[in-house]
Order: sequence, then C-alpha cells, then structure tokens
Amino acid sequence: MEKGREKIKVCYVMPRCSEDLDSHIFYLYDFLKRAAEILDVYLIIEKSDTRKIEGSFKKVSFQKFSGVVRYLENFLLIAKAIFLGYKNFYVHYSYVGAINAILVSRLTGARTFYWSCGMMWLFKKKFKLSWGTFKDKLTKEWPLKFILKQVDYLVTGNETMKLGYYKHYNIPLAKIKVMPNWIDLERFNPDKFDRNALREKYDIPLHKKVVLFVHHLSERKGADLISPIAEELKSDEDVIFIVCGGGPYKSKLEKEIDAKGLRDMVRLEGAVPNRKIPEYFAIADVFLMPSREEGFPRVLLESMAMNVPYIASDVGGVREITPDILADYIIGGFEVSDYCGPIRSIFNISPAFDSRSYDKRYDTENILKIFYSLFNK
Repeated sequence: MEKGREKIKVCYVMPRCSEDLDSHIFYLYDFLKRAAEILDVYLIIEKSDTRKIEGSFKKVSFQKFSGVVRYLENFLLIAKAIFLGYKNFYVHYSYVGAINAILVSRLTGARTFYWSCGMMWLFKKKFKLSWGTFKDKLTKEWPLKFILKQVDYLVTGNETMKLGYYKHYNIPLAKIKVMPNWIDLERFNPDKFDRNALREKYDIPLHKKVVLFVHHLSERKGADLISPIAEELKSDEDVIFIVCGGGPYKSKLEKEIDAKGLRDMVRLEGAVPNRKIPEYFAIADVFLMPSREEGFPRVLLESMAMNVPYIASDVGGVREITPDILADYIIGGFEVSDYCGPIRSIFNISPAFDSRSYDKRYDTENILKIFYSLFNK
C-alpha cells in the first residue's frame, strides 16, 4: 500500500468466529486483523460466540438473529455497508452473504468476491423425485451455481482449482482469481515445542511412530480408511494413530476400532480447536490425508510448517502445493494397500525432513499482499 493513500474499503462477510473452532475458518480472524492495517475493513460476522473483536476494523457487525430473519438481517447489514461507502464485498463460503452481496452490488455497482475451494462437482447428485434430493439441490447445488455465475470474481486457492471451476461450471478464467491459503509460521514453528515433553503429556512412548490424522471425520475426508490402514499395520508394534476431528463417521469409526481390537493403536481425540493443533503435529512422525475431495488443504501447510512429512491422496491442488521430496507420497488411489507401504517408507525420511523454506511462500504476509491486490484495481 502506498503511503498517504486512502485505504481501500472492503466489507468482509465471515461465516463464523470463535477461539475454539476446529476448522480452517479459525485462520480468518488473525488474517483479517492484519488486513485491517492496510485496508479499511468492515467485518460482518454471521455467527459468533463473542461480541468482542480486537483489531483495527473500522466497524464490526455481529448478526443476532436466526432462521429466516437472519437472511434479512444479513441483507440489511450489506446494504448498510454500501451506505457507508464500501464498494468491495468479499464473502467467505457463505451462500446467504454471497447472494445478498450480489443483489446489492447489482443495484449499486459494487464488486463481489466469493471464496470457494472445494471439488463440489465430484458429489453432485442426479435429480430424483424425492424430498432429500430436492432439498440438497435447493440448499446447496442451485445456490452455488447462481453465486458462481453472478459474482464478479471467484477467488480460489490454486491453479488446479481455477481450471476445475472453469471446466465444471463454465466460469470464464478472467473471473477467477487465485489466492493461496496461508500459514502462520510463528504459531506453527517446531522450534517452539519440546517433543519429548509433549509425548509425556499425551502419554505416548518416545519409541512409538505417530501417524496423525486431522480432519472432519467423513468418508469424503477418508475417515473410513483409518481403521483398515491401522489394521494392516497392526503387526508394526511401534505405530500409533492419533485422530483429531469430529463428524458423521466418528461413531462408526469407534465401532470399527473396537471390532478390530485397535483401541491401543488408534486414539480418537475428538474435535480439537485449531489453536491446539500445533502440539499434535509436534509429536507426529507422519501426517495422513486420504481424502477423496480437497481443494487446497491447509493441514498440509501445517504439516510442512512443523517439518512433518505427509502422505496424501492426489486430489484437487494437493500435488501442485507439494514439494518434490514428497512427490512419491501423493497417492492416486483409495485402496488400503495404496497407503500402508508409503507409511512404512516415509518413516525413514521423517527425522531429516525440512520443508519450512518451501512453506515460506505461504506465510501470512505474502498472502496478504495477494489479498490486497484483489481490490487494488
């Protein structure tokens, strides 16, 4: 930003704010605090467990209502932003916020930016005469298609995803901007953690090899592969799986673990707030991500920042963001056997693995410059 120049005004619609979030949305608050130092940011928060926000924000509005009234409230807040002179609207995933920003922008000449980085096209359902299918189309697929067609700019995480949206939704490439995810290299800094002390804290013997899984527990994220992979590695007495996450597959995973006698080998930690996740990476030897759908998985940035090598499925932009040293550990299939050999093999490179220099390209300050450039045109 040029000195003496008036700050660009941006209204940012944030879906949720909480210190205990276990999802990537946790990253938004700190990022926006930094963004507010170089931009004039009006923050609209749709859901929050606090009414106190620190930072240089010009204005912060918390939505108070639920149900249908929440949609109207959101529209009025966006209209208020227009009245206050905000002509750039950036919406993170929220369908309600995006549709309202599009409607207001069409009436006033403002610009709308919408962040999306998922491979939704992989799971589109064929239309059937059933309430479940109709509801899914009405609340997910149709609103997304409308947003992608009507928004001024779609913002996504990497070139692979940019081409994916172009191919599957026919969005002109000129309308798609790339802004990578970011990582706080101060928070995810292996030098700040005592590995042995943390092993003692979590009751993990020093000789054990830890395979870490951090994700929403669903079949999309490969949660159904955890117990069969662990069972295949059961003869490796020095291996333990640490699973962080909650979700629809959790109860089934618990039953699988009991049925296969894996209680001593697979430890379910439940949903862990992201602020605590660096400790889990600090005790890990390998990170496992057998997802069937990803765009730009921030967990891989966390893994690299903590010098933990990873094994991941070849979906979305995973290969694009992976350093060459891990290229052989990007897996093209979803069979149990696809992962077991690489897990055993990657233990050998774990102690000498160092990817922080590579990860610096995704440092928060670098991505802030890209974020600023979106509006500086």
